[in-house]
Amino acid sequence: MKKFKLYYDKDKGEAFLNDMSAKGYAMKRFFLGMYTFEKCQPNEYTYRVDLISDKTVEQRNELYDLIRDSGGELVQTWGIWAIFRKKGNFELYTDPESQIKQFRRIATRYDKLAQSFLSFVHLACAFVWLA
Repeated sequence: MKKFKLYYDKDKGEAFLNDMSAKGYAMKRFFLGMYTFEKCQPNEYTYRVDLISDKTVEQRNELYDLIRDSGGELVQTWGIWAIFRKKGNFELYTDPESQIKQFRRIATRYDKLAQSFLSFVHLACAFVWLA
């Protein structure tokens, strides 16, 4: 199954992926707004999205290893984001201090991202129009 969605808000993107999981669809890949899903058990996975553009390659690999060691997996990276999933429920940032730090990272990144995002929307619309 394929669905076209563009999200500027990571929480809405996460909610969409978790809603699809609740309906029995697991994300397989993503490209230019086009999500590809495969069947799974309803609510089999919980998805989390994290900003990775402000991390070094070493920090990213440490994060990926941490997720893997906890039973999760990296589904895909796309631009500034990494999409993770794990069977059952999980959170990337559980303590208030880490959550605040994450929100600051994202807010700072979005300030720099508005023009880039608009360009991405135009590119994605052209891709859909050509498809």
